Amino acid sequence: MSLSLKILGTSSATFTKERNQTAQALKSNSSYYLIDCGEGTQIQLKKYSIKTNKIDAVFISHLHGDHYLGLFGLLSSMSLKGREKRLSIFGPKGLQEIITIQLQASQSCFSYQIDFQEINVDTITQIYQDKNIKVEVFPVYHRIECYGYKFTTLPEGYKIIKSTLPKNIPLIKIKNLTKGKDVILDDGTVIPYQKHTTPPPAVATYAYCADTRYALEILPYIQGVDTLYHEATFTEEFANRAETTFHATASQAGLIAHQAQVKQLIIGHYSARYKTNEVHLQEAKVEFDNIIALNDGDLIQI
Repeated sequence: MSLSLKILGTSSATFTKERNQTAQALKSNSSYYLIDCGEGTQIQLKKYSIKTNKIDAVFISHLHGDHYLGLFGLLSSMSLKGREKRLSIFGPKGLQEIITIQLQASQSCFSYQIDFQEINVDTITQIYQDKNIKVEVFPVYHRIECYGYKFTTLPEGYKIIKSTLPKNIPLIKIKNLTKGKDVILDDGTVIPYQKHTTPPPAVATYAYCADTRYALEILPYIQGVDTLYHEATFTEEFANRAETTFHATASQAGLIAHQAQVKQLIIGHYSARYKTNEVHLQEAKVEFDNIIALNDGDLIQI
């Protein structure tokens, strides 16, 4: 099973004319999972034709405004559109209180149930699973409590080649073939699964490292993933600024990708001082070659 990632925002702190604040929409089958929700995220969702009713869960990395201030407006719009499906929301302590206070102050309620789960972990921990994916959370290193997320598709069964199957094979035994098991018919005939199936696709893995300094501590959590997102707020010209604000440079993002032996690196969260991300791309490429410097609207296949 593959994943696709729609980039809704690539700016840090403040938005620009070209860049919205941080948000990403991860898709598996027909479900979406929203990762961070900066101001204006619901406008970006509409712009890129992503139906909010398809969002099954929201994952907030930390409580700096450029990563969550769009959430209450999005939740309110979902309610105004008559959403009934439950929504899971994950984030640091305080997120549920923020949403609750806004509802109380406006004497409002939503048309659907929200299942909040506040995160407080010091190592990688599974927090969510549905029919498509499992999600793990791990600490990253920013000025305030902040988390990264790792998304892994669930293993699929072997795919049946219908044209090769004997006509007399019972349906219940076909299920065994999907599990990679040979089938023995009542007359003793052996139906080998290798001949009548194709292997299941490999699982796909995506790790999202939100605002964080360069931190070797995260390597065990992201080792070997298919695609790694790592913030790259600054170029090396402002390395001192990155250090004091607990952010990373593009070069450091590339170095982390190299050390973690990931297959692909994507970077974003650029400071508004940069008009383009070309220098970010070139600096990161010194450390890691297979990299995409993200722009709003990009679609990444994982």
